[in-house]
Amino acid sequence: SIDRALPEDLDAIARLYAGYMFESYFLKLGLPFVRRYLEMIIRSGDCIAITAKDKAVVGFIMAACDTRRMAFEMLSDAALFRAWLIRAVSHPLVVLRSLELALYPLKTGLRGISAEFLFIAVEPAYQKMNIATRLIKETLKSMGERGVKAVKVTTLSGNQAVNTLLSKLGFKMERDFTLFGKPMYLYSFSWHGAS
Repeated sequence: SIDRALPEDLDAIARLYAGYMFESYFLKLGLPFVRRYLEMIIRSGDCIAITAKDKAVVGFIMAACDTRRMAFEMLSDAALFRAWLIRAVSHPLVVLRSLELALYPLKTGLRGISAEFLFIAVEPAYQKMNIATRLIKETLKSMGERGVKAVKVTTLSGNQAVNTLLSKLGFKMERDFTLFGKPMYLYSFSWHGAS
């Protein structure tokens, strides 16, 4: 089933994130940071968090309807700051390198688009069952119902499965860029251009 993520899904989502989002720089900031960030997304009224379940959570997607508001929430959250600070003391070079995230909005900015898909992960045993497609379509539907006109998403350029899926669903590749030394693609989806 595809349903809105609930606070009690946090442990399963964090497990999937840690297990399959291994390219995410947030993991280098530590699991307490990641857990708090995921929890913020699940509880935020400005975000969409959806799970795919087969008794247990086997996939999830998270998106922000307004990334500027989400960034403000992150910067003003004491628990997230505390997790970041603990990591800064124990691993200062990792945290210093994480400051490249400040360049992310400059590298991925698209005029008039403030909504963004943040994360998607599906257990390998459940891949090729259209779960990612269903998660993306449900998120697009929820965003459309909230009045979002366009959304962006970034992927690793080498993630052929996701890049193919996004193209198939009507996402337009806008440009490539580099983040943390990794080649990335920036896609957009607009309801005006959707068929």
